[in-house]
Amino acid sequence: MDHFENLSTYPLWYLGENLTVGTNYYDQKGLIHVGRRDQAGLYCWDCHVTLCKKGERHVLSPDALWYDHCPQCGALPSPGVSLYQEHIKISTSFNHDAIVPRRGVSQCSCFTWAVEPAFLDRGKRKFIKDEYGERFRISQFRAILAGCPLQFHHLIGKVFA
Repeated sequence: MDHFENLSTYPLWYLGENLTVGTNYYDQKGLIHVGRRDQAGLYCWDCHVTLCKKGERHVLSPDALWYDHCPQCGALPSPGVSLYQEHIKISTSFNHDAIVPRRGVSQCSCFTWAVEPAFLDRGKRKFIKDEYGERFRISQFRAILAGCPLQFHHLIGKVFA
């Protein structure tokens, strides 16, 4: 099956005009863009593999096709779970309990770095803040990153939002 039959299981950006909900993160002064967290579609947390047929580099593509089950173990998304609502919790920074490690097939986030990851360890940086002004201790931000199994480094040093 190439497409989901239930609209609530479509990745959010598939619901219309390439709509993505993501969160940008900055240094504590808001001057340096650290990166962006985005919804990255279905992911098998047991096999550590995306369900995007073209692979992880294409999870943000509006024309991506998705397996309806894990291509390695065959696991299906949990029935009764609204992946649309789960996506909103994951991709925005408003729900912090969504960053705990998970099992099985469900939505995941990706993080696209704007700076080298070592940036977090340099200087006397105590906080990272999101585009909404919420501050996170470095340890809290690392927990957010742990909920992003797909991390991209191809835009380091480039301006993007």
